[in-house]
Amino acid sequence: DDAADELLNRAGQAIYKLQEDRGIDEPDDLTSLLEQTMQRLENQDGRSVSGLSSGFFEFDDMTNGLHPGEMTIIAARPSMGKTAFMLNHVEHLGAVERIPVAVFSMEMSKQQLAQRLLCSRSGVDSQKLRKNMLSRDDFGKLQMTVGELAEAPIYIDDTPGLNLMQLRAKARRLATEHGIKAIFIDYLQLMSEPGCNSRQEEVSNLSRGVKGLAREL
Repeated sequence: DDAADELLNRAGQAIYKLQEDRGIDEPDDLTSLLEQTMQRLENQDGRSVSGLSSGFFEFDDMTNGLHPGEMTIIAARPSMGKTAFMLNHVEHLGAVERIPVAVFSMEMSKQQLAQRLLCSRSGVDSQKLRKNMLSRDDFGKLQMTVGELAEAPIYIDDTPGLNLMQLRAKARRLATEHGIKAIFIDYLQLMSEPGCNSRQEEVSNLSRGVKGLAREL
């Protein structure tokens, strides 16, 4: 009697666990957990950032980077640069660190995001690109940057009104096929979660779902 979407979600979760060879998580004794902690400390010897670096030194100093299983929310008023800040993270991880990342954008199209990444990385004014007022020097910079970004393991999905089950299915597939280490969602309020009685309940469910997905992957 379950809904088809729920059955697909559970099947996808089971397949992902099989592919990761994780099976059922068993409780760990404290001794093994402490040994794992000390091993991580030894591996990070000399590094001030224990997670994935954003490229913003002060931000990394405050957060120690982005860590597996965590959800970080960037919050600000409209037109304050939230998407630009997110794309700077994506650019640094994908183009500089060569770490596979995924972007789920419900506000901008794939082409718009690719264009913003191209302008940001090349230093070319995006308005000049939009108005087709590029100089020969600008065009040369863009061509060089295209070659550089083509090697970056960045995956962009612009499905509008993405719901939690769709996000889970897409993220699991990207984790299995491409080994993504971070997911960026732009933005949470544009996602949908059917069956909720209020907007507050919907956003709460979405937040819990995204956090659970971070833990799972």
